[in-house]
Amino acid sequence: MTSSPPASGCSSPAGASATVSGEDLIELTVACLNHMLRYVKETVADPPEICSKVMKDSAKIKEQLREILARYRGERVELILILEEVQERLGYLPKEALLEIADFMHMPAASIFGVATFYNRFRFTPIGRHAIRVCMGTACHVAGGALVTEALERELEIKVGGVTPDEEFSLDRIACVGCCVLAR
Repeated sequence: MTSSPPASGCSSPAGASATVSGEDLIELTVACLNHMLRYVKETVADPPEICSKVMKDSAKIKEQLREILARYRGERVELILILEEVQERLGYLPKEALLEIADFMHMPAASIFGVATFYNRFRFTPIGRHAIRVCMGTACHVAGGALVTEALERELEIKVGGVTPDEEFSLDRIACVGCCVLAR
């Protein structure tokens, strides 16, 4: 049985008043998200062998790293640039890449990892084909962002920062998506 595609916008349940309580809004949001997730899961017949830009094969990772590192001298000031380029090319920062970077820069791996974990823009796990980001800014948090996150974790059977086994979905929380006025 195939679900119908998600509507361009989810509307309130039939007979609901124009004013919807916070709990009803959360329930409606979760229902809409569940509907969209089911639609995507049912319409993706065979996920591609390699989803998005994620590379898992060690040989490919090393080959990409050689190309990237060849453009640098291995100076400390280049570390963030190297990390950004590696993540752009591979889709995330795999452990073997961090170790190779440490060797190249003649620095302890812990120092490389320390810099990479300091900045929240770096990822250590692949991103799913469909990246889901839940806003946890003040307005969204008050409007039930945590409940939406919990519902997504249950539906996808992953925790925040995780990727589904089929690499279709990843789930992250972010500080703000810039739509605070919509969090009502």
